[in-house]
Amino acid sequence: MILSREQLENLEDQFLAPYGIRSKDSRGRAHPEDEPGYRTVFQR
Repeated sequence: MILSREQLENLEDQFLAPYGIRSKDSRGRAHPEDEPGYRTVFQR
């Protein structure tokens, strides 16, 4: 089963430690790219 990016980000909120870095808080990449709907910014 492929999870959507939103589902993956919700899992990060549930399971990462309070000091963990969440992908939704990323400032993005140096060179803009299209964001796929099934990967977080840290999975590229």
